[in-house]
Amino acid sequence: MNPYRKLKGTRFKPDAQPSKDIGARPQLVMLPIDRLVVDDTYQRPITPQGRSNILRIIESFDWRKFAPVIVVPVEDGNYAIIDGQHRATAALMHPKVDLVPCMVIEATTQEAAACFAAINGAVTSMQLGQMFHARVASGEMFAVGIADLCRRAGVRILKAKAGADDYQVGDTLAVGSIEAMVKKHGESAVEIALTAITNGGNAGLLRADVIKAVTLCVVENAASEETAIAVLGALSLREMLTAANRASIADHKPVWTHLHEALGYRFALQPAREMESVP
Repeated sequence: MNPYRKLKGTRFKPDAQPSKDIGARPQLVMLPIDRLVVDDTYQRPITPQGRSNILRIIESFDWRKFAPVIVVPVEDGNYAIIDGQHRATAALMHPKVDLVPCMVIEATTQEAAACFAAINGAVTSMQLGQMFHARVASGEMFAVGIADLCRRAGVRILKAKAGADDYQVGDTLAVGSIEAMVKKHGESAVEIALTAITNGGNAGLLRADVIKAVTLCVVENAASEETAIAVLGALSLREMLTAANRASIADHKPVWTHLHEALGYRFALQPAREMESVP
């Protein structure tokens, strides 16, 4: 099956009115890094999160992942960065990089600041689900392992948020929580927890708080898949989550802690019930 699709326009009501002045066409060139400068009148300082991004770029530098830096010519033959300060800084700190691809535009200082605001204000943020599927497609081992685990548990990681009534059994956006639980408790416990949640129906309840609470109960009670399914199958997880949310509002403790406490009691009782059923 061909995974590619052609771009298609989108209809608007009223119809979109294209801008009349689109400016001069930019040039794509390779520029020496030492000719790139930062205009502090509109550029942001590098934050701790920015430092982490720079470190990540340096350690995984690959030209195929390096988007062109948007710059504008300024005095002394330099170019002020409008977009790409972190990428350019990472390139500066990489010993094998001395030139970077740049999209050179023509703009006054005021226009450059407006471009900075427009570019950074109109960015469509990438959701974790979209990033996860991109990581799987790239062959990242951890992401592929998580995808296999979810497939076995009947879980489907969505790329974007669905409507409240559109979630099917097994649908989730909580890929970050799944990954965190796997790193902390291992694949087996998380697979048991996810399988038990989906086995009971629970459409729309594969949420971070639920996944965390159920996984911790599985770990603390060394629960088997059969036990976890039996526990969740004998109660209304939706009602318990509602109660946990109310308790959280009252005492400001995390929702998952209340859910974990309520579920933990049920998990602790289940082995005794299983023994009673043995002839």
